[in-house]
Amino acid sequence: LTASMTSFTNHISTYTAISFCALSWILTIVLVFYAFKFYQYRTTTIYTKRRGDTVILYTVCGCIFLSIAVPLFFIGTSTHRTLHILSLPIGYSSFMLCISLWFSRYYLMAYDIKDAQSRSSIEWKQYITKDVQILKDEMWYIRHRSTLGNARYIYKRALMVTVPMVVWLTTEDILRIYGVLHA
Repeated sequence: LTASMTSFTNHISTYTAISFCALSWILTIVLVFYAFKFYQYRTTTIYTKRRGDTVILYTVCGCIFLSIAVPLFFIGTSTHRTLHILSLPIGYSSFMLCISLWFSRYYLMAYDIKDAQSRSSIEWKQYITKDVQILKDEMWYIRHRSTLGNARYIYKRALMVTVPMVVWLTTEDILRIYGVLHA
């Protein structure tokens, strides 16, 4: 993927690079507007249940990717090797962090739904049955709330996957730029 992107950018015109930069800045303005609106209503119940803090974080990552990494990438590949190399860690880290936060958000929302279902289900099941195994199955989400249902715990695990991937992809691209690796 990275080798094909590099070969693609070697053959683009200056007009195309400027068009991509302008488009990315326009999309950044749209994202900033969206994040501002979301930030205004962050304390309402519907946004707190939908992990609004994560939405703002991955919107910021998207803004960094679109406003800094994309222009550096397109300008750097056509004119300056240093700008191109600088764009790699910024672009990969913001893009990968955005994706990992997006997945973390939807995982945590699904966990919250299952946890709420488990809590409501256990309320009436404990009166009906004395079978401990049935109650243990319903208690799984409640027991793991501090780990698998905790946002900080999930974000740390996402970073433990994201950081090595960013380092690997950046190193691979830099080695390709200097001709050590071949496509």
